[in-house]
Amino acid sequence: MQWLAEKAKEKGWNERVLDQWEYKAIYNERLLARVNERVKLLREGKLKAED
Repeated sequence: MQWLAEKAKEKGWNERVLDQWEYKAIYNERLLARVNERVKLLREGKLKAED
């Protein structure tokens, strides 16, 4: 995530450039949301492990 923080600062992608740990926290939050949704669908039988 250090690379992302450096590029965001260099390119001016955001008004407020976050540090590498803030970008990592956002990434982990989004990843965990997807994982939790998949686990929920698996438990409900709406998705198979092979999917």
